[in-house]
Amino acid sequence: MSGLATASYILPLTLIRRERAFPIQGRVMVRQGETVNPQTVVAEADLAPEHILLNVAAALGVPPQKAASLLQCQEGERLTEGDVIAETPGKLFRKTFRAPVSGTVVMLQGGKVLLRKDKDPIPLRAIYPGTVVDILDDRGVVIENTGALVQAAWGNGRSTYGVVRVVSESADAVLTSDRLDVSLRGAILVGGRCLEEDVFVTAGEISLRGLILGSMPSRLAGAARKAPLPILLTDGFGNLPMNAAAFEFLSTSDGREASVNAHPYNFYRGTRPEVFLPLPSPGKLMPPMPRELSPDDMVKVVTAPYQGQIGYVVRVLSEPHKFSNGIRAAAAVIRFSEDKQTIIPIANLQIIR
Repeated sequence: MSGLATASYILPLTLIRRERAFPIQGRVMVRQGETVNPQTVVAEADLAPEHILLNVAAALGVPPQKAASLLQCQEGERLTEGDVIAETPGKLFRKTFRAPVSGTVVMLQGGKVLLRKDKDPIPLRAIYPGTVVDILDDRGVVIENTGALVQAAWGNGRSTYGVVRVVSESADAVLTSDRLDVSLRGAILVGGRCLEEDVFVTAGEISLRGLILGSMPSRLAGAARKAPLPILLTDGFGNLPMNAAAFEFLSTSDGREASVNAHPYNFYRGTRPEVFLPLPSPGKLMPPMPRELSPDDMVKVVTAPYQGQIGYVVRVLSEPHKFSNGIRAAAAVIRFSEDKQTIIPIANLQIIR
């Protein structure tokens, strides 16, 4: 029977390779082999183009067929604001229609002009410091570096880079807004649990770079997504302390620089929200995810009643186990302490390496 479980990594030293790419074609701004810092723009793209439909016939007061003959531009032509689009003949009562904005002519039809506005391209920053080891067509790059890695359960979709500051004395401490002040401006804060939306409001007001939390109630998810800074939960939603493995590592990382990628977990690509702390040492390439669960693996439980607890695999059961709710599922025996072990569905476990 398969003991397949999702892998969540907490590694003091490893080699990572991370894609930074647009979902659409853009322009790559760096070369393979180039060293980048978190603020380096590795690619740019024109996202969500804006179009303007210009009714030339109405503006000149002529029929559509007449307007078509007066046009002085062609499809594909780039216009600068103020360029003549169409003009009536004559000197005394001449009417001129000019481009209201700069852009490219997309279509000419029925005395109308469809203009795609010029917009500044959207930059894609590296976020991860390191070396560009591959170019992904015209979409982006792959960055490689060595360092420490802490993967998490949930993120609000933002990313950043900054210096880690630890304000929680314990994994289950509650982070409140009165713990935040301007001395923390620009920092990535490590807290325990968060129970109030005011924390996100104050964090934005003092320009924190990011928040790394153990958990928060699900009712705060909407506010967290709207917050102007990355928010990452190591253990997910609820009233849970940060798991011991993550807190032990992060609490000793005060003052170190870190990349926070709080983009949501993608099951199909195996990517998770994570914190990466670069270190100038050789590392070991991460194994593929997911992988088979094995005895002595360290695991984190992701559902109640043991949610957030860290344990070790004693053995993977050879047959599906029937639980008290009547469901039969692949399961493993998990040891939390010398005198405490229980059977938990494999689907409810994450491997911590």
